[in-house]
Amino acid sequence: MIKANVSIKDDRKEWDKMAKAVSDMSVKGGNAVDVGLFGEQGSDLVEYASKNEFGDPSNRYHGRLAPIPPRPFMRLTFDSEKDRIEEQIDKAKIKVITGDLDKDKFLVRLGLYFQRKVVEKINDSPSWAAPNKPSTILEKGSSHPLIDSGRMRQSITHRLVK
Repeated sequence: MIKANVSIKDDRKEWDKMAKAVSDMSVKGGNAVDVGLFGEQGSDLVEYASKNEFGDPSNRYHGRLAPIPPRPFMRLTFDSEKDRIEEQIDKAKIKVITGDLDKDKFLVRLGLYFQRKVVEKINDSPSWAAPNKPSTILEKGSSHPLIDSGRMRQSITHRLVK
């Protein structure tokens, strides 16, 4: 017969540390990160991005009907990166709870990552987006969908949600 002595030590320090980290997650700082273009509703840049993301079949240019087809640079980026982002969030949760990772720093990194992917999607738009019409190419001097002056692409950013 084999006998074993087992002792259990209740060390609350680690447990309390994790419980505090979980509590702090819902109180301190942001709990999410937004990525996109931010501005006042109706601002030229926000309107331009929205019309490109969702399309605008009734768009008018110089008084003429000039429909804009949907070119969903944000939604396609989210769809293609969703699994990777969820994996990163799952990995980070444990590190945040154990105090090995600052939640806000992680959210900023996640925001920067997604911001970069959106810009890449815009840069790569000739391979997936509806092409510009010949009249648009003539007007702006480029066949690259989603890029005219580059202002929209340069305005893609992120912010913590408080």
